[in-house]
Order: sequence, then C-alpha cells, then structure tokens
Amino acid sequence: MKINNEATLFKISLAAIIIVYVLFMMLDIMEVDAAQYATIAWEMMKSKSYLQVYHRGLDYLDKPPLLFWMSSLSFSALGVHNFAYKLPAVLFLLLGLVSTYKFCELWYNTTTAKFSTLILATCQAYFLMVNDVRTDGLLTGASIFTIWQISVYLKSDKNINLVWAVVGLALGMMAKGAIAYIIIISAIGGHLLLTLNWKAIFNYKWLLGVVGVLILLSPMCYGLYQQFDLHPEKFVYGLQGPSGLRFYFWIQSFGRITGENYWQNDTGFFFFFHTILWDFQPWIFLFIPALFSAIKAIFTKTYKESISLFGFVLPFLALSTSHYKLPHYIFVLLPFAAVITADFLISRKQKTMELISKITIGFYTAYFTLGGLCIFYFFPEKSILLISVWIIGFVLYFLFFYKLPKNAPQRLLYPIAWAAICLGFIMSKSLYPNLLQYQAGAMAGKTYHKTGAGNPFYLFKEGESFALDYYSQKIVNPADSTKMADYPIGTLLYASAEGKARLDQEFGDTYKQEKEFDYFPVTRLSINFLRPEKREKTLEKKYLYRKVK
Repeated sequence: MKINNEATLFKISLAAIIIVYVLFMMLDIMEVDAAQYATIAWEMMKSKSYLQVYHRGLDYLDKPPLLFWMSSLSFSALGVHNFAYKLPAVLFLLLGLVSTYKFCELWYNTTTAKFSTLILATCQAYFLMVNDVRTDGLLTGASIFTIWQISVYLKSDKNINLVWAVVGLALGMMAKGAIAYIIIISAIGGHLLLTLNWKAIFNYKWLLGVVGVLILLSPMCYGLYQQFDLHPEKFVYGLQGPSGLRFYFWIQSFGRITGENYWQNDTGFFFFFHTILWDFQPWIFLFIPALFSAIKAIFTKTYKESISLFGFVLPFLALSTSHYKLPHYIFVLLPFAAVITADFLISRKQKTMELISKITIGFYTAYFTLGGLCIFYFFPEKSILLISVWIIGFVLYFLFFYKLPKNAPQRLLYPIAWAAICLGFIMSKSLYPNLLQYQAGAMAGKTYHKTGAGNPFYLFKEGESFALDYYSQKIVNPADSTKMADYPIGTLLYASAEGKARLDQEFGDTYKQEKEFDYFPVTRLSINFLRPEKREKTLEKKYLYRKVK
C-alpha cells in the first residue's frame, strides 16, 4: 500500500493539529506571566479602563495592551474561563500559519507552503504559545502577516496590501512593542538592500505607512501619556515619574540592549543558541543545516528570497545582545525558520535525502519514548484513549516513512510532524493536566470561587499569586494580622507553611484548615519532580483556612 494522496494527508494533519490546539486551550492558565496577563484582562473587563492599564489596582507599565484588550473583550463575550482568555492569541497564531503558507506560495510554490506550515504548526514553541498564552502569539501572527502583505505589495504594487501591512505592523507593535518594527525592517530591509532594489527602498509610500502606523497606535499612546507622562509624581516599578511613551518606544525593547530597562538577568550571548534546540523541536536538526545552506545561497546568489534569512538572523543576533532574555523572545522568528527548513528539505538531491532520512528517522523515535515516559512513568495513565494514541502514532510514524514515495521530502515531513502531533496530544491530555494540579494558587482560587465566593479572602504569610487572583476572580491582598480576630465568620486565608504554623498556634480556635494543596512551579520543571519516587521532596504545601467563629 502506498500513500499517494498528499493533499488529503496535509488536510488530515492540519485537522489533528487543530484538535491538539483546542485541547491546550482548555487547560488552566499557567503562572507567572500568562496568569498575570489574564488577571489584567479580567480587571480591564471589570473596570472598563481600556486606555489606562492597571494590575491589582496599581499602574501597569510593561507590555502593550493588545492582549489585554482582546482577552477582556473575549471574557465579555464568552465568560471568564481558560478558552476565552486563550482564544484571541490562538486566532493570531492561526493567522500566522495562513500567512506563512501564503508567503511561501508567493515566493516558492504550494509544496513549500505546505511544508513550512506543518513545520511551524508542529514545533514545540507553537504548541507552547497555544497553551501558555503571553504576548508572543499575537506578535508572531501579526509579524508574519505583515511580511506576507509587504511581499505581495512588492510584487504587485497594490496599495491595499500596503494598507494591510500597516495594520499588521500596528497590531504587532501593540502586542509587544518596537520589536515588531525591528523584525519587519530586518527582513524586508535586508532583502531590498541585497537585491539593490533602490526604487522600492526610496518609495515615499513607506513614510505614509509610518504615519498610518502612528495613527493606529495613537489610542494606546494617548492612554500612556495620560497615565504616566502627565503624572511625574508617580513612582512605578522603582522609577520616579517614568514616561509611558519613552518606555514604549525605546526602553521596553532597545533598553534591554542598552541596559536602561529595569528587567535584567544578564544571560550570556549564546542563551538563544541553547533554548532554540528545544523550542524548534522536532525540526531543529534539519534547521541547522538548512540555515547554513541558506547563508551559502546568499553568497552564491542561488536564493529564491532572502526575507526569511534576514528576518531570522538579524533579530536573533540583536536579541542575543539583550541584557534580559527568556526563551519565548525568539518565538516570533520561527516562521522564518520554518520557511528556511521547508525549502532545504524540498531542494535536496536524492542522495542527500537518503542520508538525512537514515540519520533522522531513528532519532525521532525519541519523541515516542518521551510520550511513553509521560503516560507510563511520570504520571501513569489508565486511559485507553491515551495509550491507543501513543501506539497508533508510533505505527503511523513508521507507516508514513515506509509507504510514502522513497527519497521524497514528504517521507521525512509527515513522520516527524505526526511524532510531534502525537506528543502534543499526550502533553495536552496527560502531562499538563497533571502538572497543573500542582499549581496551588489556581487550585485554591477555584475552591474559593466554588465554595466561598463573596466571603473575604486574604493571603497569610504568602506572596501574591496571579493564578489565585484570576481563578478566585478577586484581588487577594495580604491579611492584616492585627485584625484577624475582627474578620467575619467565613473569611478565608491562603497560607504558606509558615502561615499554617502561626494560624494553628495563635488562632487555632477560630481558623480551621479546610484544604491542603501541593505546590510546584510548573514552568520550571526538574527531573526529581517528574520522577514519582522523588516528587514529594520537591513539593511545598499551601493551605486554605476558614474562620469558623
């Protein structure tokens, strides 16, 4: 039996990917960033303060407001729950897939478009952006959409595409700041300089586009000016009278390189060289030779387009000089990596494909080993569905490899893509649902919302938890230890182990423990936590107390 209907296989693969995305959208929101952003969006929905952003009732000066705007509107329309918070970002991520497909179709062909779309849709970073929603999904979708529209404009000279590019760039800048502008300039500017397209470079319409972007940014800028620039007396994040406009246009992005930004962790220059090894799995070992091949093509003048190479390399190097780095900062560059990898796979000669197949096909069985560890060891499952998916995925992996036409690039694309889809399904149905049970703040917030909503709720000897605020739908502030006896009956306290000891010792007659929660920072996994026999030693305990008299 041979698998010849590649178009059908592509559609089935996309459908399976969407199913995994939806499963991730149903999962709890993760600490720290996503839970913080969800809380801000919830506060915005309640206060209707869309131009001036607040968090826990205080001035917020960090990320631009697009995610907060869209998620708060989603909450208003669909209710406050996980799916509603994640939906806007996932729609942008889907826009990113469509834009990547159209970009490749424009510069390459339909086959390359399919390859790049599947590569991008199944990399670990894309699954993570669907699950752990921050601003990166919005930025990624808006940026590659802008690149696609500018590409169409360069080829057709149709003003409507330039208008859409202006909209896309404005959305990207309202998602995460000036980094969107840097990416577009790097990708398009590098390409135009390389091709010596002076007519396009000095096109006066770019200036009109900049004006259009500024007009679209004006509501956000007005809010920043009203909230910060008119109030030099404010003290925000350790800064006296910060300018909201200067922070947005300079400090937030360029300040990370100059050192002016107050966020600094001084990671080394090679930080992203390490993190991309996981972020772009399972395609990273194909991307590395693909990148060198693309660079070589520039020097030999055999490239089809250079937008992808400049769009990846220049921002990657710029971000690597930042004084503050986190792995998700380079997620926006992965559509370019997907295009580079897709072109590499399709353009290889037969002997090269044979060698790549022999090297990689055995390696990617490790994906199924990891899936097996998830459902049989880390968090043992009895679900017939999960075990069946694992087995069927393993069978399909080899079936695609042996039944697709020999030496065809599809023979590598589909087995690897389905290995990633299978692992994504297992992570969405087993690994993450089990991990999130250890997000104590979320568990306590849900308990309060179900059994204590309306009663006073305080922290006791415990730091703030954004997930606690979000799931309780209440800003939970520290208790005043001098007024503990005066709190009404039914008051709940979220306490640390230190708080529990003091409550039991000093208030044992009036405050009773209602629930105990296991806590682990689930975004910072460790081997000992994943090992069931070692897990208990890695956990902290959190407690929910209620005043009974």
